[in-house]
Amino acid sequence: MFRPLLDSLLHSDPFLVLANFAEYPACQERVSETWRDKRQWTRMSIWNMACSGKISLDRAITEYCERIWMRVH
Repeated sequence: MFRPLLDSLLHSDPFLVLANFAEYPACQERVSETWRDKRQWTRMSIWNMACSGKISLDRAITEYCERIWMRVH
């Protein structure tokens, strides 16, 4: 039943689902090591949020509030 899907992933993989699968376990181990170091994890989490900038969802919510909710109230 799943042979066509498996063949597609193993032989053509047009969406690159398995493109970096071999590297995934090593990367996950680094994540796990960092998670165990709470101080490092917290520092990295805060830095990540501070550098993320404004995302498109922020704009979408703002526009929704301005266009929909401000008209109703």
